[in-house]
Amino acid sequence: MDKLVFGLLHQPSGSTGNARLRELTIAWSRYGYHGTIIEADDINQLLDQASAAGYRYCLIQQTGHVIDEQWSPPHWNRPSFHGALHRWMDEQDFFVTGEWVIDSNGCYGLKNDSLLINLQYYDSFGQPEFGQPEAQSHNLMKADQLIQPDNCPGRQLVTGDGQLQFRPEISGWRFIDISLRHNLPILAFPKAINQGRLNLNGVGSHQASHFQKYVGQPINGFADDSQLTDDQKLFLEGIIAQTRHAQRGVFLWNIESYQDLQPAAADQPLDAVCTVAAGFKTNRILHQYGFTDTTRVIFFDYSRQALNIRRQMVNEWDGEDYPSYIRHLFDTNPHPETFYQLWQNVTPENVDWSDMEHFWQLELDKWGGAPAFKQHWQAYRQLPHQYVSCNLLTEPQRLLEQIRPYQNLYLWWSNAFFTVNSNWFYSNAERRQMYNRWIHALADHNPTAQINGADYNNVAVNGITAAEYLEQFNARPCNELQPKQRHQIGIHF
Repeated sequence: MDKLVFGLLHQPSGSTGNARLRELTIAWSRYGYHGTIIEADDINQLLDQASAAGYRYCLIQQTGHVIDEQWSPPHWNRPSFHGALHRWMDEQDFFVTGEWVIDSNGCYGLKNDSLLINLQYYDSFGQPEFGQPEAQSHNLMKADQLIQPDNCPGRQLVTGDGQLQFRPEISGWRFIDISLRHNLPILAFPKAINQGRLNLNGVGSHQASHFQKYVGQPINGFADDSQLTDDQKLFLEGIIAQTRHAQRGVFLWNIESYQDLQPAAADQPLDAVCTVAAGFKTNRILHQYGFTDTTRVIFFDYSRQALNIRRQMVNEWDGEDYPSYIRHLFDTNPHPETFYQLWQNVTPENVDWSDMEHFWQLELDKWGGAPAFKQHWQAYRQLPHQYVSCNLLTEPQRLLEQIRPYQNLYLWWSNAFFTVNSNWFYSNAERRQMYNRWIHALADHNPTAQINGADYNNVAVNGITAAEYLEQFNARPCNELQPKQRHQIGIHF
């Protein structure tokens, strides 16, 4: 989506806790957007920067606004925030999409927690001012609210009959007025986009300040906290689930794709593969790059339950009917002592087993059918395995000591440096420092290792060796606003 740039709107000066809220807004944007983020103190500054850089659209988020999406099975056909946003830009004609409000005088304005601006119209209209509250009255276009089915375009503020004198009390009135003068309705975000947006600021500085007491802290509970808004509670529910349970979490499936695995020379099978203990990507790596009967499989994870289940699968499972075996895992490794990372708050107690069957069929399709997968699995089970309990952020040496001897090693760390857990408890500067330490030590211990994962900005890293990556990383440093793409295949984690 090179036509789109994200803009970060600073809170008014004097607001408390801006630094951590800024980092939450940026980090949660990075789950689906890996491009440049511009930031400024007011909306026109953001739009002027975006226009000068040649973008067509600018999605503005105020510090404290987050894009919070849930993983869902692909056959549910539930659009992601970013997918819905892309389709909206392709299908709708608008100057501004956002949420409008009407003040006590009947004048309109726009909430500035999140706005999508068409920069072509912004430029053709002469880059108008957003419109701040004023004491004087203005002759503004009348507007009517139009309600349609939510699919498209949903709620609209359309040009009314005539004009009236208004004294604007809410910002954004000038954008609305000029849009209506050009017969462009103001479109509200549709449900597919709105369901992925949360405003952590609440209403008024007291709610923002109260929420920030939780940020970066272990959360024991908040159900009785009447000062939290619904958006704040919904966000904290996701945080508490991960920060309490992720270190005993188990991924039975891979959320990320296999498309970043490149063909390798058939005459150079791997000496070792070293990966997080999740899903079947380890097996795809072995299948793609080749292995012998002495190739070593090294699993590492900060979740001991993930390692234990991986060991159990290798020892017990024959490679047939994975959903049935998952039932066995649920019995022998019960929830909640083992935290199964499923989708949309699903647990072993309420899972729809048709979804499990669907995931399994998708996996088999990637292998060319059940016989092909079973043949691979039976050969894979015979390989020597090793299980290393290790948190890459705080104790990478535990793993590094294990990988030095191997000449042809493939290492996959997934998004270890960009999880809900790490984004909540560590600042961007701290995660960058941890990541920097990791890649330097990795290149020192095994410079020829083929590496795959995500950096501390959640940008894919693949198709490169540890030494080559370190050289490029040092030559072209990046930050949370300007991530660098150092991969052959870009994927989302």
